[in-house]
Amino acid sequence: MMVKRVSIVVTFLWLSACTQKEPGIALDEVTWIHGSQNCAENNDPPIQIVQYNSSTWILRQNKCIHYEAPFMYLFIGNDKALLVDTGATEGATVFPLYKAVQEIIEQWQRDNDKTIPLVVVHSHNHDDHYAADVQFRNKPNTTVVGLSRDEIAQFFELSEWPAQSTYELGGRPLTIIPIPGHEATSIAIYDPQTKLLLTGDTFYPGRLYIRDWAAFKESIQRLTDFCQNNEVQWLVGNHIEMKDSAGLDYPAGTINQPNEQKLPLNVAELLVLNRALSNLDSPMYKSFDKFILVPKPIREIPIDSEAVATIELSGYPDFLAADGDEVWVTNVDTVQKLSVQNTKPILTAAAPGICGAPVVAFGSLWAASCKDKSVLRIDSKNGKIIATIRCGVAEEYGELSLAAGAGSVWILSDKKGILSRIDPTSNKVVANIPVAPDSFCAAFGFDAVWITNTNSNSVQRIDPSTNHVTVTITVGPTPHFLAVGEQGVWTLNQTDGTITRIDPSTNKVAATIDGKALGTGGDIGVGAGRVWVRAKNGRMLQSINPASNSVDRIYGPLNGSGAVRVAGQHVWVTAHDVNKVWALR
Repeated sequence: MMVKRVSIVVTFLWLSACTQKEPGIALDEVTWIHGSQNCAENNDPPIQIVQYNSSTWILRQNKCIHYEAPFMYLFIGNDKALLVDTGATEGATVFPLYKAVQEIIEQWQRDNDKTIPLVVVHSHNHDDHYAADVQFRNKPNTTVVGLSRDEIAQFFELSEWPAQSTYELGGRPLTIIPIPGHEATSIAIYDPQTKLLLTGDTFYPGRLYIRDWAAFKESIQRLTDFCQNNEVQWLVGNHIEMKDSAGLDYPAGTINQPNEQKLPLNVAELLVLNRALSNLDSPMYKSFDKFILVPKPIREIPIDSEAVATIELSGYPDFLAADGDEVWVTNVDTVQKLSVQNTKPILTAAAPGICGAPVVAFGSLWAASCKDKSVLRIDSKNGKIIATIRCGVAEEYGELSLAAGAGSVWILSDKKGILSRIDPTSNKVVANIPVAPDSFCAAFGFDAVWITNTNSNSVQRIDPSTNHVTVTITVGPTPHFLAVGEQGVWTLNQTDGTITRIDPSTNKVAATIDGKALGTGGDIGVGAGRVWVRAKNGRMLQSINPASNSVDRIYGPLNGSGAVRVAGQHVWVTAHDVNKVWALR
C-alpha cells in the first residue's frame, strides 16, 4: 500500500509564543488523517504534523503506509530537541520522518538564531515505535537512545526502576516515569509546559495489550498518583483504535478509520481504569467507553523449534558452567565442553564422581567430586586434572554449586555448616567459615559470597575481606539453587516454586515471583537481561524480566530436571532424562 504523495504537510494551528498559562491548541478538536478504503487512491501526506504550540509538535504516520498509524512527539527546549518514537516504517522514501523533523528543527533554529542537538527516545521497545531509527543513526548532532532497560535507565539517570527522574531540555524539564506492563521498558513523559502526559501504548483510545498484569496495575496506579499531584491537561498515547461509539474498536489491521475516537484522554478516564484494575485480581478482557483491556497470556514456546542448536549426549548430561561462548556440561564421571558450532562435544575430560554445578575461573574448571568428597581443578584447555583438593562436600547427592570470586573458589564442604575457601595459587583450603547448617549452593557477586540455607529458608551473605557472615535474609521455603546478577540475588524456592529476589544494596527481599518452578531439582541462572529458571515440574524453563519481576517467556514441554546457564550470546539448557542439551539465542 502506498500513498500517492510524499510531501509533508504541517498543520500550524497555533503559532504564538508558548507560556506556562497557554499550553496549546484544543487537542480534542483536531482531526487526524485516518487512511483510506483504497490506499491506491489515498492523497494524504505520509506524515501529518500538528504544531501544538511554539515548541511542541505531534506527528502521525499515514495508515496507508502502516496500519498502526503511530503518533510521535517532538519537544524543543532552549538547549536540545527530543523526539519520542520514530514510527512503524524504516524507509525514508515512503516515510520521510528524519526530513520532517529536521525541517521543523531548522525552522526553529532560524527563528531563535541558535543550533541545538536532537535526541531520539522511545516510549517502549516495540518495532512500530522504533522502525525509523535507521533514518536518524549516524546523522550529525543526533543521539538515538538504545532500547534496553539499562540503556534507558542510564540515559535518563533512573537510579532505581521504576522510580521517576527529570530530563532537562533547557528551561523545559520533562518528568520520566517508567510504566512497565504493556512492555518491560515502557515509559511515560510529562511536560509541565504543555501539561501533556505521554503514555505510549499503556493508555490510549484503543486496545491496551497487557503482557504483565501485576506490573501494569502498579504502573496505572503510579500514573494516577502522578496526575493527582500534578496538573495534567491531557494524557496522549501512541495510537487510536477506538471508534467514536462507546466501547467499539476497529479491528487490528484496519487501514481506514473515518469515525475514530479523539487522541487525548483525560485524568478522569485514567481514574476509571485504575479503579477497575484495583477490583480485578486476575487478567480479564474488559471493555470501556474509550479503551479495552486485553491481557496477552504467555504461551509456551517449544524449545526444540526455538533452539539454534540441539545436542544429544548419552549418559546423564546435567549441570552447566559457562566458559566464554562455550559451556561445560557434567556427565557420568566426565565433563564435556560444548559449542553451538558442533553437534558433538569439542572436549571430554575425565572427572571421577563429578557432581553439582561447576565454575570456570583462573584458567580452570572447578568441579565437586561426590565420590571422594573433593574439588577437582581441571585445565579448561586440555581437560587434564591439575589438582584434587580434599575438602569435603556438603550435599551427598550432588545438588550443589561452587562459586568463584575475590581471588578464590568457594564450596560448601560440610552439611553441618562450613564454607571452604580455596586459594587457586596453592590449590589449598585457606579458610573454613562457619555458616548455617544445610547450606549447599554458593554464588559470587556484588563483592560478596552468597549461600542458600536450604532447611532454614534463608540466604547468608559472606564478606570475603573478613570471612564472616554479615547478614542472614529470610526468603521463600526451601531455597536451594541461587544466582547473582541482573540487579539482584535470586533463589529458587523448591517447596512452592517461587523465586525470591534480594536487593544487594539493602540486603532485603525486593520481590517474590510465582514461577511455578516446582520439584526437587532444577536450576537458576542469570544473563542476557533475564533470570532463567529450570524446573522439574510446573514449567520446564522460563525467563524472568528483572524490570518487572515477572515471567515473560515459558519453554516446554516438561521433560524432567536439568540445568541452565548463559554463555556468551546463548542460553544453554539440559534435560538429563532425555539426554538433550539445547542452546537458545
